[in-house]
Amino acid sequence: LSGIFFANALQLSSQSSPSLGNIQMVGTTFQLRVNGTAGQQFVVEATSDMRNWAPISTNTLSGTTLDFSDPASTQMKSRFYRARLLP
Repeated sequence: LSGIFFANALQLSSQSSPSLGNIQMVGTTFQLRVNGTAGQQFVVEATSDMRNWAPISTNTLSGTTLDFSDPASTQMKSRFYRARLLP
């Protein structure tokens, strides 16, 4: 997984923040798993420079995990990810 990184965003909340795991390439597409609590709403954000984060997917967990794929990852030399809990 050269050039692809992930980070957990710090949250100041009574709920625990979502965490990222199960990072892999599926064919040519980058995939990660978001772990959390059922009902949590979060946004997956991505950046190539660690300064300018852009939302790429907003989701609500129906269970405790969600598998996320980023087909745009093949167009980037490096890309960083984080999941941020929504209010």
